[in-house]
Amino acid sequence: MLTAHPDVQGVMAANDSMALGVVKAIEAAGLTGKIQVVGFDNIPAIRPMVEDGRVLATVDQFGRDMAADAINRGIESFRSGTPLEGWVTTEIKLVTKN
Repeated sequence: MLTAHPDVQGVMAANDSMALGVVKAIEAAGLTGKIQVVGFDNIPAIRPMVEDGRVLATVDQFGRDMAADAINRGIESFRSGTPLEGWVTTEIKLVTKN
């Protein structure tokens, strides 16, 4: 992708594991510091890359809280007989170097 599209300025990865791969590809292409990378999930392996600037940011979705909320809402729906509808928003946090 980097060869076919040399004008790439940034990559938004669907998760931090993908962002790790993007960083490796950027490094292998000799483009470190020229392409911004953002990931999702705030996994421990991405944090040093955020700190040293290889990754611009990651988004913490608080997965444990999301899972607990989903379970609680499911139980509440089951007990009340009320179906789940619509969207439920959850907290997120942009994690950057600063």
